[in-house]
Amino acid sequence: MASSSICPSAAMLIQAINTARPELSEKTAALAKAHSDFIFAVSAFCARNRDMALASTNAEQAFAWALKGIADEALKRSGDDGSNSV
Repeated sequence: MASSSICPSAAMLIQAINTARPELSEKTAALAKAHSDFIFAVSAFCARNRDMALASTNAEQAFAWALKGIADEALKRSGDDGSNSV
């Protein structure tokens, strides 16, 4: 599920989402794969410089926000108001 290009905190969040709401595991797996594929492409095709670092950092940030969106969806479905977001 979680690729080596995924930071440990994101992997932990994916595990928490999948444990709480197993039906969301397809979404988290698809998102993790897309993120991993993008990071691989950036690493393979871009020079290792500031541009690549910014692309990778912003991809991590986008991935984190997308995971938060999935976590918030899981909380709404469970009846939680989201104030104790994962």
